[in-house]
Amino acid sequence: MAPRATRLVQSLTLAALILAFGACGSSSSGDELTTGAAIDVVPSSEPLATTAPVETGVVVTAPLTPAPATPAPATVPDRTIEPPAPSPLLATGSEGAAVEDTQDLLNDLIGYVNLASERIAEDGVYGPDTEAAQRSFESFADLEVDGVASFADRDRLEETVAELERDTPDSVVSRGDQSAFVGSWQSRLNIWNDLVLERPVSITVDDRFGPDTEDATFAVEEVLGLQVDGVVEPSDRAALRSAIARLRAENDATILLRTSAGEQSIVVRAFYADEGYCIRFVVEFAADERCTSTPGGDINTAYFVTVNGISFIAGTANPDIAFATLASGGAATPVATRQFGNSLARAWVEIVTEEPDTVELRRTDGTSVLELRFSITPTDREFFGSTISLISPKYSQTFFVDSCSRPDGTNLVLEASLANSLLVINVFDDIGSLVIDSGNETAPVQITGTISAADTAKDAIV
Repeated sequence: MAPRATRLVQSLTLAALILAFGACGSSSSGDELTTGAAIDVVPSSEPLATTAPVETGVVVTAPLTPAPATPAPATVPDRTIEPPAPSPLLATGSEGAAVEDTQDLLNDLIGYVNLASERIAEDGVYGPDTEAAQRSFESFADLEVDGVASFADRDRLEETVAELERDTPDSVVSRGDQSAFVGSWQSRLNIWNDLVLERPVSITVDDRFGPDTEDATFAVEEVLGLQVDGVVEPSDRAALRSAIARLRAENDATILLRTSAGEQSIVVRAFYADEGYCIRFVVEFAADERCTSTPGGDINTAYFVTVNGISFIAGTANPDIAFATLASGGAATPVATRQFGNSLARAWVEIVTEEPDTVELRRTDGTSVLELRFSITPTDREFFGSTISLISPKYSQTFFVDSCSRPDGTNLVLEASLANSLLVINVFDDIGSLVIDSGNETAPVQITGTISAADTAKDAIV
């Protein structure tokens, strides 16, 4: 038996819970789909074989301890009903869109007034560098120097930057200019491109207004309804800054990763859309997108995605998840989670060379919340349609529903597939069986429970 097939059989003999049905119907035809209730799977007493993790050579530190003293909720509140209130104070450990906006402005100020510090990472995490930059601003503006950005401090910071852009003669820049005012505009263009373009265009932040900066300026001016002349005035800066802040606030848009591999640009962004939290992977001209459809509840997920030869392991997570631990036959690698915009949802991503055997989601204290075991190779599909997920403490896999029928109106026959694997569920008289066929090996699991018809819906997704 092949090693992957062995792990598959071992994992499934533990059994699991079929969390939910995506639908009863054809996933490729767009026909109406009928959702169903969850089915309990009868567990087996046979233990799951464990595999030692592998050393990947990448070490990621856990995130800073969040500033609020109250513990984070375990699940994500319904974003449309219970939007989280903006934090009045940003301090070490704070995260989110408000931190990103503040970091953007601090970098502008650092360049404009030549504060004795380097530009800081605009990563949405309020760390030591951000605190140091905030203290420099407070000293410059004759404010209390405490490294904490209050609402009043942030308003004062924005006013200060706007005054410098309005009153400094060389703040109006165009092709051929060279100054910190060019560099701040280049940084903002890169943020905008990463958030909105299908293939983000990276501009070198070198304070030189060249043809690439001019082309990106033309594009932004057109999209934002500004005068398309390639001349960056204070009104252009304010309009772009406002558009970015709006994207971050309304869509919880966050850049999780921005890098390159050879000649290929790589951008991974997280955002909220169509009542789900999504992660989009862009590698040069190719892209893939994965979304969770459970806002207001548990959004712990893990995805293994390959785009243009670059493989990612990524996922969404509840507010109490601090990091994911990846294991693949040796030592484990922790990957810190990041907050989606100003929402309570979190996300994480790592570039990998191979699919990990296990992914564990862990709290700040290191306790495990959920272990996901990957046993079947994912596949690219043009149409994702409805899915069905199997979840247990040792196994998780999502299949695409190919067909689903109720021969006599009550009993259920469902088939789903993923790569070269086939899942078949048969339920008759409320007692059924589930079989996953992977190559030449099959793993039967007995399931029991009641299948009840639910409302008919289109594009139901688990």
